[in-house]
Amino acid sequence: MRSVRRVLLAAGVMAAFAGFGAAGANADVATAVPDGLVEVLPGGAGGGGVAPMSTPMGSTFECNQPVVPVQAKPSGFVTGNCLEGVHLRRIAKSDPYLSWYWDGGYIFGNFAECGWVRTDMSDMVSATTGDLCGGSASMANAEFMVANNDATNEAVHGSCSKHQASDGSWRCTDGTPVQTVSACYEFANFRPWASGQIPIEPVRIIPSGYTLKWRYLAKYYAADGTGSGMVMVRDPAYSAGYANWVFVHASCLAGLPGMTTSIG
Repeated sequence: MRSVRRVLLAAGVMAAFAGFGAAGANADVATAVPDGLVEVLPGGAGGGGVAPMSTPMGSTFECNQPVVPVQAKPSGFVTGNCLEGVHLRRIAKSDPYLSWYWDGGYIFGNFAECGWVRTDMSDMVSATTGDLCGGSASMANAEFMVANNDATNEAVHGSCSKHQASDGSWRCTDGTPVQTVSACYEFANFRPWASGQIPIEPVRIIPSGYTLKWRYLAKYYAADGTGSGMVMVRDPAYSAGYANWVFVHASCLAGLPGMTTSIG
């Protein structure tokens, strides 16, 4: 279903940020903690390992909180948000991980792609079924990002909550702190897997000097005339379901500390 678009070369990532910011942000949704902190599988979704297995399952659901994170895999990076009342046409339900389950399928509204939503953040509204995802609701990291914060130099369980992946490497499961250099908007959606997109659904304005936690640099630049890339960040002031994972322009940030193009 997803068409293959032009890939932003890794060599261009540094230049993009230096020039005014690059596109890219990798975030995972809360699993182990109810406040929305990213918790990736040890060596799992978004971190280079194996996500929970899933079982084919239909029905249509509706997101039940104001701004619900959508993940690339169960317990994986956040790729956007499902606004309250928007429907999800489910094709699968994940096995449990840390007592949580995820429903995978096509999310309507401005997200308009396939992904995974934690089951406590949606309600079944009808028995309507139909596979709009071509058999899989998941998305590989390389489809939507070019860099993330896994190179953050810190002790285990420090600012980006590192855990050991199945390949032995240590990977972040949260964003790395960075301050804003100007007032800027936080956006619920950007569609980082597609070229020619603009950030949409602004949720709030944050001031200069505000601390965010950057997670990944989006694959494509924003086509909004800013010349900037887009970064997925966690806003620590907000909990899951209330726009805690959002996109900001890279030009709004003081840098991307701990950036690596080895994205798993």
